[in-house]
Amino acid sequence: MEIEEIRRRQQYWRQVCRLTLALLSVWLLVTLLVPWYARDLSHWLIGRFPFDYWMSAQGAIMLYVLLIVVYAEVMDRLDRRWHALHAHESLSASELSRLHD
Repeated sequence: MEIEEIRRRQQYWRQVCRLTLALLSVWLLVTLLVPWYARDLSHWLIGRFPFDYWMSAQGAIMLYVLLIVVYAEVMDRLDRRWHALHAHESLSASELSRLHD
């Protein structure tokens, strides 16, 4: 395996780890901090319900689903970019010239 290929794979893995860490941080904040500060958040109302109740009953679940959607979209984009770069490099010169014609 070439050194350049190893560097690209390491860069891809770093991007995946950064994305995972960012989304897990959001998950951890919502899961731990909202219940921790529930009393302080109860004076805010969404509709007729206190904010802490709403976050426990609906908001956290919607946020978890949103995190899954964001992860899937960003990973799909990252994988497409990675595979397009990898496929482009694996083509021979004759295949490339056929693509440009």
